Amino acid sequence: MGLLDIFKKRHTTRHISNKNDANQAISSLEKADDLGEIANVLVSSGVISGKVEKGKNSFGEDLQRLTQNGELPFGWVAYYKDFVDEQNQKIDTLWKDVYTATTTTKKIEAYRTGNILMK
Repeated sequence: MGLLDIFKKRHTTRHISNKNDANQAISSLEKADDLGEIANVLVSSGVISGKVEKGKNSFGEDLQRLTQNGELPFGWVAYYKDFVDEQNQKIDTLWKDVYTATTTTKKIEAYRTGNILMK
């Protein structure tokens, strides 16, 4: 071992050991819907390493607070998926009720009902 070998970066990449693991990882990636799921598959298969604290994203940002720019932090939608899905369901229901209303009075009624649901 020479003196320069000490300073060389050593790559410690984990290779997927067999074809079954590789096929399983690929099928899981194909089924993934968002970046959070993709990251979880890559971490669980060992392709990447990632230890993230609960309530923080991969950059160490708190997922319960807006960024300095006033935006949602990266990964917020995936972390709060249940909440986001619930809100999307309410919006879809409101849109459907307003769209299918036949009279102006029924549309106004649907908006009022929707406003109560959104609170």
